[in-house]
Amino acid sequence: MRFMVIRAHSIGTVTLQKTRKSLKIMSNGITGESVFGTRWTIINQARDQSGDPIAARKALNEVILRYRPSILAAIHRSGINPSDCEDVCHDFIVNKFLTSTLPKADPRKGRFRTFLVHTVRLFLIDYRRKQAAEFRGRGVTDSLDDLAPGDASEAALAVEPRMELEFEMDFAISMHEKTLEAIRRERTGRQLDLFEMLAPCILEKEQGVSRTIASQFGMDEAAVRKGLSRLRERYADEFLMRTSEITDEDEDPKLEMKELLKLVLMRQKLSKERQEA
Repeated sequence: MRFMVIRAHSIGTVTLQKTRKSLKIMSNGITGESVFGTRWTIINQARDQSGDPIAARKALNEVILRYRPSILAAIHRSGINPSDCEDVCHDFIVNKFLTSTLPKADPRKGRFRTFLVHTVRLFLIDYRRKQAAEFRGRGVTDSLDDLAPGDASEAALAVEPRMELEFEMDFAISMHEKTLEAIRRERTGRQLDLFEMLAPCILEKEQGVSRTIASQFGMDEAAVRKGLSRLRERYADEFLMRTSEITDEDEDPKLEMKELLKLVLMRQKLSKERQEA
């Protein structure tokens, strides 16, 4: 599936109208304060060793499945050999995420994804140090976890804003793709064919989109416009439902959905710019 790339001038107002919840998402640009949250109840359940082990295992699987794509993408971008990335991701999840990240995560200290990307960064620096030491035949150096505050390497341990932004965009794209896949599975035959035609334009402004699709596939413009409107409604419902699963009771999933959609648009814009460079 080839997802659309938003033109630079299209990053303005994104409106998903007439959802079953009368949801209207307005996105005015791609900057500003993020309002991300995380369903800490699921995280707490995943690390609870004193409760129901089956419920804890289910929650843990949910947390891993939710964040693994973003972790793997960060590992790929770090420059590690592509053939090793899956193994490194597995190593991180087993030896860092389960043993350190989850137990130490604290909602009083900020967003879970911010803490997670910081942990990934430390892990990758540590991994590269160990690789370099082994390559030079000097054995494995101490873990970065053992470095004392004020160490000369401390500046290198700070989370780079760009890495955090990339991580957030990866997470948003993962939500976007899972939403589209859920809708795709609902359709067969001609409905599936129509979905494949319309899905790349689901976040596009309406200006000329229906006319272009109708002309390209020999369809009636009014029918295309109606089909695209219904698909956007379904997309908004599904995306909001998935967003509700990662927000706590005192947080507004509509606000987080707005921020995630801005990140989807931002990633698509950057992807197009890189392709054209």
